[in-house]
Amino acid sequence: MIATWKQHEGQAVDGIALLRLLGGGESSAVYLAERAGERCAVKLVPTEDVMAQLPLSRWEQASRLSHPHLTRILQWGRGQLDGVPLVYVAMEYAEEELAEVDRPLTPKEAREMLTPVAKVLAYLHGKGFAHGRIKPSNILSVQDELKISGDAPLRKGERHASSPAPQVYDPPELATSGVTPAGDIWSLGVSLVEAMTKELPTFEDGVLSLPDALRPDSFREVAAGCLERDAARRWTVADITQWLERGAVPAPKRARTRYRVPIAAVVGVVALGAVVWIYGGPYFASSQPAAAEPATAPTVSPSPAPAASAPAASAPAPAPRETKPPKEAKPDVRAAAEPKPEPTPNLDAAAPADASPVVTAPTVNSPDVLQPVIPDVTAKARATVHGKVPIVVRVHADATGAVTSATIESGASSKYFADLSLKAARQWKFVPGADAREWLLRFEFSHDPQHPVAARVILSP
Repeated sequence: MIATWKQHEGQAVDGIALLRLLGGGESSAVYLAERAGERCAVKLVPTEDVMAQLPLSRWEQASRLSHPHLTRILQWGRGQLDGVPLVYVAMEYAEEELAEVDRPLTPKEAREMLTPVAKVLAYLHGKGFAHGRIKPSNILSVQDELKISGDAPLRKGERHASSPAPQVYDPPELATSGVTPAGDIWSLGVSLVEAMTKELPTFEDGVLSLPDALRPDSFREVAAGCLERDAARRWTVADITQWLERGAVPAPKRARTRYRVPIAAVVGVVALGAVVWIYGGPYFASSQPAAAEPATAPTVSPSPAPAASAPAASAPAPAPRETKPPKEAKPDVRAAAEPKPEPTPNLDAAAPADASPVVTAPTVNSPDVLQPVIPDVTAKARATVHGKVPIVVRVHADATGAVTSATIESGASSKYFADLSLKAARQWKFVPGADAREWLLRFEFSHDPQHPVAARVILSP
């Protein structure tokens, strides 16, 4: 595929001359290009027309972000190469990326890398975004200024449209939570270890193992804090900034690293407890108040502190605690609504506003959606479909999450299905927010009686 991309060197897209292929794959390519007499980098993404709006909308969203350590988006739009439709984005050209440095960074260089990255992540996280793709190839040098790529930021919880197989830079929670600020910190931790050692951190039975070459120990503390598997306990940008400014590990984060406890130490603690019970158990038992809770067995702390602490009072094994019955599950607001009677549509004429009932969709790939609704397509309507009929609807919702307007973004040539899609889209409910927002919803109609309509969010705010 790279050879195919290379054939386009010397051509132009929307007035931007493609000078030299920098890298390419199945889904995109990046060129060194020239725009208005200045060098830039251009990313090309072949895409069908119905899906083109998604990257364009996200690039427009990213272009409104501005930070000294975030590469600028110069231009974006649609174009063609040899008749193949595509979308493109032109960005600042980076002379070098961290992935190209063929030696380990010194501690001084590592701090000089962490400082601007922490600043720009603080900016993005404060705006409600996450970068989602922090890795050495996206940490760049632009005219001797360190920056991170600016075409990728997404809203918290979103997912990149073309997500490859999981990479070592991806946080363990990515599949369930989408991109998050905590996920950026994980990716930065992996990138830091790799940049300073040319090795990657590993996990064995969930326990972090850092390369021996990672020195001094203060950087090991930073890496361990960033690579905490529990996102709630992971370091934040504020923790990294505190470490950079004061050279000290944040106090609340010290006990996060998991250590292996030797089996001999555990056996010793258990044996000591048995001795105390045999020889001193009656004394300790008689000294307990009658109404006191029975003492439980001591637990082994994950902290590396010595085990030679004073033994706790022992007592016979406590009775099993009373378990409370589970709470009754709350009804799901997205539960399927009772379908209405199914009318027979007149496919030779425009569908009226109430041409077909709608049903609540069981699942939709967006955490912002409270109630997705899809059209209930009749058998007669399905029989007219050959292949798939995609309809994309742009909806605007107010601060309460209620849809205030819906318009066809693409697929209006099929008026019957377009009208059904509009009616369904107007009934969607979203998570309330601080202000009005908009989404792109894609409905895909097919002949399959088991799955006649697929509905998904292809653009979130």
